[in-house]
Amino acid sequence: MKEDVHLHVLGNGTDLSAIDQDVYFNVKDNQHWFTRILYNVIEEDLKRMEADLDRDGKISTDEYFELIYRFVTSSEEIEGVVLLALDALYSPETGELDEKRTDLWISNRFLDRKVRELNERLRGNPIPKRGERGSFWMPR
Repeated sequence: MKEDVHLHVLGNGTDLSAIDQDVYFNVKDNQHWFTRILYNVIEEDLKRMEADLDRDGKISTDEYFELIYRFVTSSEEIEGVVLLALDALYSPETGELDEKRTDLWISNRFLDRKVRELNERLRGNPIPKRGERGSFWMPR
C-alpha cells in the first residue's frame, strides 16, 4: 500500500472555543508575511481544484475534507494518507495558550473524529478503480 505521509489539514473555523468541532484558522490577526502569502496561495489552489462545493466563495473545513476524500478515492497511486494535526502555541513562561500567536490549530480530538468518519465512509463505499480501499490515519 502506498501512503502519502505528509498531508496537513486545513479549515476555516474562527471560534477558538470550538477547537474540538472545527479547525481554528485565523489569518487576519497574523502580521507574519509568510502566513499571509501561504494563505493566499492555498486559497487560490483550493479554488482551482474546485473545492468550493457550495459555491459560496469560501472553502469550509468540510469542503476541504471532501477534497481529501476525493483525492484518496480517485488516485491511481496513493491508497492512503496520514492526516496531520497541529497544536496551538503556548507561552514558554506560563504554559498558557497564546491566543494572539495561534493562527492555525487542528486539535487531536477533532482530527480523530474526522479520520474515523472518513474511514467509515470508505468502508461503506468501495473504490471502483482499485481492489483495495483507501485509508486515513492520524499519528498517535
